[in-house]
Amino acid sequence: MFVEPLLKIIKPKDCHRSRVDQTLEKEGSSTKIKNLFERTSSMQTHVILLIGMPGTGKTMMAHRICYQWARGEFSQHTLTFLFEFRQLNRVSRYVTLRELLFNLFLMPDLNLEEVFEFIIKNPQKVLIIFDGLDEFVGQFNESPPNSTLEVDQMTSISDLFTCMLYGTVLQGCTIVVTCRSKLFSSLPLDIINHIAEVLGFNKEKVQQYVDDFFITNALKEKVLLHLEDNSKLMHLCFVPALCHIVCVCLEHLLNTSVKSDLPQTITQFYLEMLKIFIQKRKASWTDEATLLNTLRPLIFELAHLAHDGLDQNKTIFYAGEVSEDIKEFASDHGLLSVFEVKRFESSMDLGYSFVHLSSQEFFAALYLMANSKVTPVSLQKRLTLKSKWNFKFKTKEDLTDQFHIFLSGLSSKDCQPFLLMLSEWNEILIQKKQETILVSLAKMADTQLTGPKIVELCHCIYETQDQKLAKHVGKYLAQKYDLKKFRITPVDMTAVLFVVKHGSCMVSLDFSGCPMELECLEVLGSFEKVESLSFKSKSYGNEFAHALCPVIAGMKHLKKIRLTTGCLTTSVIEAIRRSFPLCHALQEIK
Repeated sequence: MFVEPLLKIIKPKDCHRSRVDQTLEKEGSSTKIKNLFERTSSMQTHVILLIGMPGTGKTMMAHRICYQWARGEFSQHTLTFLFEFRQLNRVSRYVTLRELLFNLFLMPDLNLEEVFEFIIKNPQKVLIIFDGLDEFVGQFNESPPNSTLEVDQMTSISDLFTCMLYGTVLQGCTIVVTCRSKLFSSLPLDIINHIAEVLGFNKEKVQQYVDDFFITNALKEKVLLHLEDNSKLMHLCFVPALCHIVCVCLEHLLNTSVKSDLPQTITQFYLEMLKIFIQKRKASWTDEATLLNTLRPLIFELAHLAHDGLDQNKTIFYAGEVSEDIKEFASDHGLLSVFEVKRFESSMDLGYSFVHLSSQEFFAALYLMANSKVTPVSLQKRLTLKSKWNFKFKTKEDLTDQFHIFLSGLSSKDCQPFLLMLSEWNEILIQKKQETILVSLAKMADTQLTGPKIVELCHCIYETQDQKLAKHVGKYLAQKYDLKKFRITPVDMTAVLFVVKHGSCMVSLDFSGCPMELECLEVLGSFEKVESLSFKSKSYGNEFAHALCPVIAGMKHLKKIRLTTGCLTTSVIEAIRRSFPLCHALQEIK
């Protein structure tokens, strides 16, 4: 089952030497993956960069390209190679190009030398995909190589990757790189031909996914009705990885006779998914408390594996690194994926990984909360906000992007029963840890925060579902919402809304230079305590401006608005003008 996520063109404005192809649609316009393979020169290496937030479908897109190639699409490429950085992280020694392509991917059955010679002589017919650059723990070199690398020369994975990007090895081949958005500003954009942001789903894509996921029409209609009636749930589904989890949970909740409330947060959905996956493998329904208590040692061991893996920058585990009990339990319940991995010392081995990096982060957070040896003080040190964009290339210290989100979510009272079971009913410790997280989040609000970190903090507050905490944080953030020059998603906007809604004061929102989809404006329409609003971007066109009109008209307390857009039609300008008199408190328009 595959639903292609939304792709939008990005053209960096500050890259004067950029090879970015100007033949594609204008920046911000939607595109298809096949359009990114259009090239104007067969001599230069053609580099495609796919960026996106966690769970938006980057890895899914990389595997889809391989699938389409195997079915005859992308026929300009005779050979295709796919490498995951999470697997390349396990390679500690120097390698040659030949070893990378054959020892770490697939050894030709016959005529190895002929195949390698074909690759060297016809690089323009070779497609190489590198998935998950954000998971790479090696040192990436931003600068071009000082010298040309010989094809049989041994070097590090990092240097070989750099040489391929800059065309000093296999010049003329096509390279696709996927990574999370936070690395964007640190990449050598001048050597990239096409840049596209993987945005995940919109309502139409969610409906398509639901239609493919559910077999019976009756269940499809019930799920779609739930999503239509719950905008928060719908917006969670805009992240494909979460859309799958939501569908799994809804399928279970709508089919079971035991009725319960829908989860409200990402953490709660992951927790519900764990319970469902465990329950599904039972021949008959078993009381949840009894079942979880029986499996507690295995869940705890799996969480321990996740935590140790993140501490060691490890997302793939060899067979000898996973106990037999966990192999059977986690694989059988869909909590670990099992696949073949290539190793130098042996032709093939079994590898194990969590179904998604976010899933590993969730289990690692569970371990810290339930482990009696982890004190509240040491837990506090692990709770830090992550920047979405300002990441300079260096050896990665950790792989945690959503760890703080899950720790915050596990501090919710709704998660306490599960944590008590996992900790063998150590109620005092669990309460202290949850309180430690809430206090730490409250203190973060009274610090100097960039726009991305404000949004991250709002996500953490939303995950706690603690209205008292939201009120406290909202007081400190009232005049700090300078959310400038990074993408805002509907899920981001929902998190900010939670804090603003429960805050006790009026706020100023500045979205200058923030790309966002129209669904964000739907959420913005629910904000009531806004006295100042600012939008500034030439990418805001007629459709955006027209959708903004009812939002402006509904803001009863709005005193000041600043609006800078691209070219607008006369009718849209008139619609904006008509919305201003409906804001009775409006005093200043720019």
